[in-house]
Amino acid sequence: MLNKSTSLKASQLLYFLLINLTVSFGSGQSAAPQNSFKTEVRLIQVEVRVDQDGQPVTGLNKSDFVLRENGREQEIAFLHYIKAPAVVQLEEKPSSVNETSSPAAASRTEPSWIYLLPEVGDPIEFRRTAQAIRGFINRGFQPGLYFSLGGLPYTDNKDLLLHILDRLENKPYSEGGGIAPEILQIQMLEDLRRLVRIEASGAPKGWSSAISIDDESLQHDAVLIGRESLAWVSRQIAFYGELAIFRYMDLIERMALLPGKKSVVLFRSGLRMDREAVPLMNRVLATAVKNRISFYTIDARGLEDSSYEQPSGTMALAARGYRYEHDPMYDNRRHQESEEGLMILAEDTGGQVVLNNNNPGEILARVVEDSSEYYVLSYYPEDVANEGKFRKINVSLRDKKGCGISSVSGYYDPKPVEKQSSGERLLSLKETMLTSLSEELRLYAEAEVVADHEGNPLLCLSIAVPAEDFGINKDKISKIEAELLVQVVNKYSLNMPLYTNNILERTVTKKEFSNGGQPKLNYRTVLSLSPGYYQLKGIVRDKKSGVHGVYSSWLAVNDFKNTPSVPSSLVLTRYAVPQDQADRDDILSRLMVAGGNVYYPQADHEFRKGDVIYALFHVYNATPEDFEWASKGVQVGLLRNNQLVKGVQIYGKALPEQDAGLIRYVLAFNTAELDPGEYTFLAMLPNYPSRLKQQLEEKLVIRE
Repeated sequence: MLNKSTSLKASQLLYFLLINLTVSFGSGQSAAPQNSFKTEVRLIQVEVRVDQDGQPVTGLNKSDFVLRENGREQEIAFLHYIKAPAVVQLEEKPSSVNETSSPAAASRTEPSWIYLLPEVGDPIEFRRTAQAIRGFINRGFQPGLYFSLGGLPYTDNKDLLLHILDRLENKPYSEGGGIAPEILQIQMLEDLRRLVRIEASGAPKGWSSAISIDDESLQHDAVLIGRESLAWVSRQIAFYGELAIFRYMDLIERMALLPGKKSVVLFRSGLRMDREAVPLMNRVLATAVKNRISFYTIDARGLEDSSYEQPSGTMALAARGYRYEHDPMYDNRRHQESEEGLMILAEDTGGQVVLNNNNPGEILARVVEDSSEYYVLSYYPEDVANEGKFRKINVSLRDKKGCGISSVSGYYDPKPVEKQSSGERLLSLKETMLTSLSEELRLYAEAEVVADHEGNPLLCLSIAVPAEDFGINKDKISKIEAELLVQVVNKYSLNMPLYTNNILERTVTKKEFSNGGQPKLNYRTVLSLSPGYYQLKGIVRDKKSGVHGVYSSWLAVNDFKNTPSVPSSLVLTRYAVPQDQADRDDILSRLMVAGGNVYYPQADHEFRKGDVIYALFHVYNATPEDFEWASKGVQVGLLRNNQLVKGVQIYGKALPEQDAGLIRYVLAFNTAELDPGEYTFLAMLPNYPSRLKQQLEEKLVIRE
């Protein structure tokens, strides 16, 4: 076991090592005169292994190889033979790459970086994965190999790696642990999809006919998404699969900065490839091949136990008493589909895939073997058109017979934005949301948190963007089309972020801008959340121009079930309309109703002078003291510059529901007599003397 000082020294050593490696290799390559006139051209590097009778073939030169791209032979600019991984010392900077025009392959060494990435679905799978990694560390460690485990810095310290592995295995569900929360999220969504189908159409094939939905939380989820929203669940499942691919892209881009051989060893409980994810995977493969990064993938589920009748992805339903009748054909097809992504990642990046094997440690020995005794062929493609198409690579030998050759099969061109698929555009949108602070588009967003009829928290999120920000001509009819993506992250939970995305469209006319009108592009959604502290991020991007705006805020979600006298958000809006019988199935219509009116939240708290402003808030789990307080009326006020605004008439009343333990407060006031400017609306909560949170408040702006 390492002590703290040893671990710190290893981390510091690695930090300085990476700086020296990056600077040294970068400066060495830029100094090579052959590269000075190639700055506008892509350099492609291909790792090639040549063997005969199981032994590596050495001593080959450029003239021995034939490299074709899309059937056309390419001139090999540089050739190197990597004999063994390099042991890098801080006091010795690696020599620059000797990219000469000599036909002989210069034998050299270079470091090998191996990123161990466990992303499994349950403790049994992770235990098997950890045992394989531990066995390899104890048996197959050798100089020149630098490992990163669990996302921690690369190291060649064997004891440090074992210490990290012990920590991950002991706490697999902790932050940075080995159980991937994304996998758990997908399993939950799979269960939710099955549940809604059970409710909507009875027991599907393979399920007991005597199924009833008696779990309150699952009933809530089923009602929340509704029978017609199965497509939404399917999109969420696909999106979390795409999210994994996005993470691999991020990892590839970070590893691209490292010189030498780079490998990712991915232990994962399957990786399903939905049609929408194919363009994203192609982009990952292109970037990996370009940067000489190979994926070695292992299905962490290992061999299937035919006596075990509970397939993965239905754990939550099984825990609630549902009995699954084994359907071998269906389960086998589902298992094979989930292996597709693992196969593509490995085979198309020059790695290897291990399926249906309870000894995944074998692949680690292959990674070590592939880290030495190989050639690197570098060439400049004659055709550099960026069309996103696959470029097939074929490497052969001119006169050598009886030799085996292995290399990547090709790579994908970069693709311009205007030619990207919807999935690629979504990935680009997420990247922009996480990296940009642009306010070219002004995003107004308001997050209201209320409880549903079972006491579960719901987030009612409203977003608006002024139409004029899209650069439209106000004197003619203009159509606006924008992309939206919202991310909701629980700061203190391992659950994966929630996402919702949509296309926003609106046609704006000249009349809407008359008399000072400010039409907006609006969006509203309702998300089910657990109590906690959340970060909200959102982006809206004009599909035509790419102009975008990013929104970010923090939100506390209360426990409405177990906390006495807990308030909802304070809603301020100009939209209060009588409840329509036809809209009673709408979630907002049922939750934001009071006294026969529905109070629809609005994204901005901007009002025009003369508007009537309505306010609504609830008190859940109301105590006897709450009801007594409510019987005395409503205590509210309007502040400006921290001073009470006198003379404004605010009308309000409490609507108590004793049996439900609920008090609804509704209020309204007219802004006709108020001066333009910024105000604060204040509502005192019941039990004012004893409550920790004594008031609700919201800022608002009144304009001419």
